[in-house]
Amino acid sequence: MHLQSALMSKLKQFSVNKFTSQLKQSIPSNFQELQRRIVHFNSLSGDLSSQWLNKCPTNEDFTFTPNQFKILIAKRLSIPIHTYIPGSKCKCKKNLDEDGSHISSSCNVEGSLHNIHNSVLRVIDQAAKSHGLNSTLELVTFSAATEDLSQKRPDITITNWPIQKSLRMIDLAITNPVSKSIVYSNDPLSVDPLRLLKKRELQKTNKYSTLVQSQGGEFSPLVIGTNGNITASTKRVLQVICSNQDITSPQFSYDYWMTKISFSLHKSIATEIISRSLLHNRRQFSPLNPREAFKDSVDIHLEMNG
Repeated sequence: MHLQSALMSKLKQFSVNKFTSQLKQSIPSNFQELQRRIVHFNSLSGDLSSQWLNKCPTNEDFTFTPNQFKILIAKRLSIPIHTYIPGSKCKCKKNLDEDGSHISSSCNVEGSLHNIHNSVLRVIDQAAKSHGLNSTLELVTFSAATEDLSQKRPDITITNWPIQKSLRMIDLAITNPVSKSIVYSNDPLSVDPLRLLKKRELQKTNKYSTLVQSQGGEFSPLVIGTNGNITASTKRVLQVICSNQDITSPQFSYDYWMTKISFSLHKSIATEIISRSLLHNRRQFSPLNPREAFKDSVDIHLEMNG
C-alpha cells in the first residue's frame, strides 16, 4: 500500500510538472496570467475539487443540469463561460470576467456569495448532526455586548465536540485561491494555491478566537477554496464532522459527506453564475426549467479560443 501510494504520488507530480511546462509554453508573454493559471491548476487537486466529477448522479444532491455542468467544466479548464455578453458590467459597476469569478467570489449583489456560503454550510451542519454532534447554525445569542450580532457570530456552534474542549465554534469562508489584484513572483510560495486561504483563515482566527475562548470554547476557521481546495486545519475539522467514529469503516462516511460538500459548493457556484447572468441579460430565471436558460446567441459554449 505504501509503495502504491508513493508511486501514485510520483506519477501525479510528473503529470503536474509536464502540464505546468506546457502551460508556460502556451502563455510565454504574460507572466501574471501564467502565474494565475498555475495557481488555478494547482488548486484543482484539493480535497473537494474533483468529487463532483467522480460520483454517479444517484439523486438530486449529486446531479447537475446541463448548463451547470458546462459552466463548471469551463471554469475547471479556464475556458470562458459565455453566459453574458463580453465586456458587460455588473450592477456594482465592475466588469463581469470571463470565468465567472466576480459572481462566485467577489460580488454579493443579489446575495450570490451568501447563497454559496449557506449552501455549503447547510451540508456541513447536516453532516455534523448525522454523526451525533449538537450543532447549531448562527447562534444569535452568542456575541459580546458591544458587538453587532450580524458581524460577530460564528456560523456553527457545537456543544459536544469530541476532541479537547467540548464547545467548538466554527466559521466558514469560501475563498477564491486566485487573485487578479496580486502581483505574482517567481517564488514558489507566490503560486501556492493555499496562500489566500491561509490569509483568510488568519483573519477569521483574529476575529473570533479571543471571543470564543472567553466563553470557554475553542474556535476553528473553516476555509474552502472556490475550486475545492482546503487548508490542513479545515481538513482536520471536516474529518471530525464528516466521519462516523461508531462504525468499522468511518472512511465511507467521510467520503460520502465530502462528496456532498463538493457537489453543494460547485452546484451553488454554477447556479449563481446562471441566475446572475440571466438577470444581467434581462431574462426571467425559472429554477424549474434551467435547461431553457440560454436559447440564443448568449448560449453557453465551450470554445477553446474564447
